[in-house]
Order: sequence, then C-alpha cells, then structure tokens
Amino acid sequence: MLRVPLEHKATFATIGFVEAVASLLGFVGAAKLPGIVLPLLGQTILIWQVLLAAVVLKKKLGAAQLLGVSMVLAGVCLAAWPADPLMASPLAGVHPVYPAIYVFSMLLPAVDTVLKEKVFREARAKLGTDLPLWVMNSAASCLQALFVALLLPVTLSVRGMGLADLPDYAARGWACFRGLTPSCGSNCSGAPLLPLCYVALNLAFNVAALDLIRQAGNVAMSLIMSSVVPITIFCFTLPWPFLPPSPPLGKWFGLGTATLMMGLLLFNGPLLLPALVRRMQAWTEPTSNSAGALATGPNLDDDGPTLSGLRGKLLASAGVVGGLVVLAGGSLLLRNQISGFINHFIELVEAWGFLGYGAYILVYAGLEILALPAIPLTMTAGAIFGLVPGTCVVSIAATIASTVAFLIARYVARDRVQQYAKSHPKFADGLTSVDLGSYVLGSWLGMLPGTAAYVAAGTYGKELLEGGSISLEGAGWKAAVALGFSVLALGYVGRLASKAVAEYEAEEADKPNN
Repeated sequence: MLRVPLEHKATFATIGFVEAVASLLGFVGAAKLPGIVLPLLGQTILIWQVLLAAVVLKKKLGAAQLLGVSMVLAGVCLAAWPADPLMASPLAGVHPVYPAIYVFSMLLPAVDTVLKEKVFREARAKLGTDLPLWVMNSAASCLQALFVALLLPVTLSVRGMGLADLPDYAARGWACFRGLTPSCGSNCSGAPLLPLCYVALNLAFNVAALDLIRQAGNVAMSLIMSSVVPITIFCFTLPWPFLPPSPPLGKWFGLGTATLMMGLLLFNGPLLLPALVRRMQAWTEPTSNSAGALATGPNLDDDGPTLSGLRGKLLASAGVVGGLVVLAGGSLLLRNQISGFINHFIELVEAWGFLGYGAYILVYAGLEILALPAIPLTMTAGAIFGLVPGTCVVSIAATIASTVAFLIARYVARDRVQQYAKSHPKFADGLTSVDLGSYVLGSWLGMLPGTAAYVAAGTYGKELLEGGSISLEGAGWKAAVALGFSVLALGYVGRLASKAVAEYEAEEADKPNN
C-alpha cells in the first residue's frame, strides 16, 4: 500500500500542487470578503465537481441527480438571502476581483477531490481493498507542504513583503502563537489554544472528507458538505469571539434549508436507501463470523483487569484529566465570550418561548441516543435555563433518550445484543428484562439526582463567569430534597434490579440442559 504514492507520483504531485495553490488563492479572496458569504460562494465547487466528474471520471448523472444538484444550489442561495430586502448586498463595496478569485479557487479543490477519487478507485482495483486514509492523507499533506514552501515568494509578494522580511514576520508569528502581543499590535488572545483547536478540527475534517470520497465519491462528498451550509450561516450570526457581528438570518432561511435537504435526498436517495437497509440488516442480524470476532475480542478476566485493560483505564483517566484542564483553562481564558454566548442563547430561548425548551429537548435526546457525552449538555442547560427549569428539561430529554435506547436494544437489535452478551458476560450486567414502564420510571428517578447536580454546576458556573457570587439561600432544603430523591431512586432502582435478577435466574432454571 505504501507503493501506491510512488506508482502515482504525477497524480500525487498534482494533488499537492493544487491544494497549495487553492490555499493561496482562497486566503487572498477570503481576506477581502465578509464571512457570511464564504459558504455561499464555496458551493460553486459543486458545479466544478459535476463537470470534472463527467469529463475525467466519465460519470453520467441522471435527470434526478442533476435536479438534486440544482436544488442544493438553490437552497443555499435562499438560505443566504439577506433578512432585509432593502439592505445592501453583503458584497457591496467589495472589488469584483476578490469574489472571482475565491470562486476560481474552488476549481482547484474540485480537481483535488476528483484526483483522489481516481487514486482510490485504481488502488481498490489493484489491491482488492481500500487504500488506507493515512496513506493518502500523509502523502498529500507532505507534498502540499512542499509546494507551499515553494510558493512562499508568491505568498509574500501578495502581502507586499519580500524574502528579507520573512525572518521578522516569522518571529512575530511565533510570538503571536504563544499568546504574546507582537510588534505589529495584532490581537493574539486565545493563542495557542485556538490555533491548536483549529489544527485538530481541520485534521479530523480532512480525514472524514477523505473517507467520504473513498466510499461515496467526490460529488456526494460535496453535496453532503453543502448540507451544513445553513448551519454555518446560522453560526456566523452568533456572537462568536474574535469575529465581527454578522447580519441576521433572512426570512427564506427555513425554506432554503428545506430545499437544500430535499435536493440531497433526491440525489442520494436511489443509492442511500438500499445501502442503509443492507447496513441495518447486517448490524441487527448476527452471523457466525461476527460472533467469532466478538468472542476473540479483548475482555476482562474474573480475577481482575488485564494489563492492557489497566493501561487503557490509565490512558482514559489521563485523557479525562487533561480534557478537564483544557476545558477549565479555555473557560477562564474566554470567560467573557462564553458569558456573551450563553446570554445570546438565553435571549433566543425567551424569544422562542416553549419552542426553545422543546428544541433543546430534541437536540439533547438525539445527541444522547448517539452516545455523545451528556455532562456538557447538562451543564449548558443549567447556564441557559436556570436550576429548576434546566433540571426539568434535561430530565425529560435524558429519559426520552434512555427509552429510545431501551427500545432499540430490546426490539431492533435484540439478536445482536444477545449474541454479544454471550461472548462478553460482563456486558450482560447492563441488560434488563423489566417492562417498559418500570424502566422509564427507574431511569428517570435514577438520573434525577445527578442531573440536578450537573445543572446546578452549570447555573453556578455561569454566575461565576459573569463575576457574580453564588447565593446559598435555600441551600438546606435543596440539599434535603436532593437527598430524598437519591434515597428514593436507590431504593426503587435496587428493587427493579433484584426483580430482574430473579426473573433471569428463573428463566435460566427453566431452560433444558444441553
């Protein structure tokens, strides 16, 4: 597999070159454009990719797929339409050459994705398997870095600098990266945390995009990227730190988003639905191969964890501690921006009324079903809604999420769960045969004390970020109520657990011995 870049030297060199030139042109154009129009102009890559796919890859798109592409572009335009029809265009006062440069720069990433898909196809045909992402990403990134260095004189000339100015420019950049104020007076607050976060997110994005190109192709990748344009535009309207304020959302934002999503479904529907059905069937129906793979996987002995398990726990603990340190440092560094961000959402919820509570419940439940961490969402609810309303919102959302997960495990993936539990006995400790009503009530009571604690942490944390003091008025009765709920939850959940164990033992005793 490592020979693939050597066998496609010209192709990989072209990939590195177009990525370097695209970065240069993109920076030149974006520097003179308002941020809210960048996602809109960026969708011109879809037109380039459709043309290149037809010319280079000999792909033939059907009428439905071409209509889907047109709907995606129309949806993006509607979503980006200004809120005030009398308001000047976001491009007012901008020289036409800069939008043209940015649009032309989208041609180069289109060439890049087409070439990468071509390499993935040829490697799959020759090797009989997919080319690992790290091979493509490493080779392309190294060549891109090489061409960026070779294009450095051009980059400096665009900024009105010469090679003699490079050492001083690099020294000022290094000072800014360390969070110091360089001689040019630039605002470098947030460094190095913000640059490192950007690098990490950009790396994750590139790997995900490569995998999408490998599995679905360049046009599908561009269409899926287009689906996040309304979210991007919405995010630009929020009071993010280090960004200037943007105009409000237009009245066609909702219609544009719906049109965009319909276009995506129209393009991907004929291919996505059969693949999704096959994937769900393969996941929910265990096979002998999957059972064997599960049986040979790592597990825990009865006498205690293995060395690898202990090492994994230590690494996980170090990761948690490191994450908390980064979170605390970032919160302290950006406390004013975080406070303004939370206040913006408080105003948004107040404007939406009960719809704001319902929207947060749906988002929270959906993310929890996907097994994302709950603590940040729970604390955020405390900061936005307050102690009592936040506890109610999170309690309802968490109960909905646990109920949906319960139904999935019991009915949709029942056979898969049972097969996995046979080869992983400790996994069976989390299974239950109680009825749905008892499970819902037990889950609600069991999660309520912890929910209240984390919501309270978010509420009091917001007060601290705003420079206020925490009031201890009524702390006694609040602690008494929390303790009472904890005792009630422990008793009820314990009774449910005992009942489930007794039923399981009775079922096992009734089974005939083989």
